[in-house]
Amino acid sequence: MRTYLLLLLLLLIFQTGTLRAQQKQVPTLVNELSRATTDSARAAIYCLLSGQYLTLDQEKAVQYGQKALQLAKQAEAGAEIAASARLLEDIYVDMNDFRLAYKYQAIRADQEQKISKELEEAKLAALAAAYNAEKKELEKVKQQALNEKKALETEQKLLAYTLAILSAFALTTLLLVFFVFRRRLNAANRELRDARQQLHARNYKIQMQSEELEQQSVAFQQQNEQLARHNNFKNKIFSIISHDLRSPFASVKGVLNLVQNKPMSETGIKYLFGLLSKDLDVTLNMLNNLLVWSKAQLEGSAIKYQPVNMQRLTQENIELACLQANHKNIQVTNLVDAGVFVLADKERVNFVLRNLIMNALKFTFEGGEITVTAKELGDAVTIAVRDNGKGISEENLSRLFTDERFTTIGTSSEKGTGLGLMLCKEFIESMNGRIGVESEEGQGSTFYFTLQKAIVHTTEDEEVLKRLRLA
Repeated sequence: MRTYLLLLLLLLIFQTGTLRAQQKQVPTLVNELSRATTDSARAAIYCLLSGQYLTLDQEKAVQYGQKALQLAKQAEAGAEIAASARLLEDIYVDMNDFRLAYKYQAIRADQEQKISKELEEAKLAALAAAYNAEKKELEKVKQQALNEKKALETEQKLLAYTLAILSAFALTTLLLVFFVFRRRLNAANRELRDARQQLHARNYKIQMQSEELEQQSVAFQQQNEQLARHNNFKNKIFSIISHDLRSPFASVKGVLNLVQNKPMSETGIKYLFGLLSKDLDVTLNMLNNLLVWSKAQLEGSAIKYQPVNMQRLTQENIELACLQANHKNIQVTNLVDAGVFVLADKERVNFVLRNLIMNALKFTFEGGEITVTAKELGDAVTIAVRDNGKGISEENLSRLFTDERFTTIGTSSEKGTGLGLMLCKEFIESMNGRIGVESEEGQGSTFYFTLQKAIVHTTEDEEVLKRLRLA
């Protein structure tokens, strides 16, 4: 980051220098270039040469800027990549080539995002260290409890041995002096009874302490699992926010800076705003998915099971997707019978069905067809969303429904976030269901999920039961 700031400062000085001073600096930089031993150093010098020629010769400025970017990528030097991309962005803005300016602005924003990501990873490492420290403390407490339990068991054995010795001694004495020391025998019996009562009381206390230790062990285990879930949840949230949400907003900021600082034609503005519109659509969809998933994580395992009418729910989602379907002239048909019900959480099933229909629209060509069907088999119902779109290759099929975030471009260049299918799998499995896909590249795809069938009595059934009762 320091190198990046230094390069930006030097570029600013060169851009505001006089023409004569720039001409004097060129030979010095060429000499420095011959002395440079690493690609990173040569990239920095080429970047400075490009800045020198910014007002002298724009073609050479572009040539040196691209050379600097090439060497920076070879050296994997993030700061030099961002600096050279920033320079090329300014050059193409001055040349009124806003398409290339946007391209290099995106490269610069990506590198700045990576630098910021390194800081986020350092924070996550600190969180992991805190979690490990707390885990060790819990294990230490657990070990201490086990040691106390062993000490109590040892004490119990010692008491048992003592009692056995006393009992043997008492019995021997009683046999020898039974008639003479009868009173003493009765006193010894009383002492023996008292000792047994104390032993029972101690055994009960030990048993209660043992049960308490077991409960504490279970509680410690549950706390460890809860900490692990919370840590995993925070890691995913930080990763998504730091990586996926920052880039679109950085692009918006970059474009707004271009529009504000440089005069642009109406065509250039429409082109840039068109790109931003697509990025923001993807970001909005990802935010909706993220909010649904976050709500489910906060509610934990509180799944609200109820009979869900799949024919009605399918029709509602088709109507919501009619705008996208009409835009691509795609026919979406609901073939689910009115009497099909599943026992599930309605909000989660609605999320899964909506995502599958939207995915089908995304990967179906203009004029295509999509059908939603339901098949009952025993006490289960399988809902399938079929399309005749582009299909999925065998290589990409194995990447679906995994922890890996994976997405491809739609038939009309629609972008995705890679979160939808991950959340669909999590929601279906949380309701003890299954989800899968069948596809052949070029022939379309079928996404399906299976849930428990719900038995619902209709109004006609209730009338029949009422008549039977009256009869």
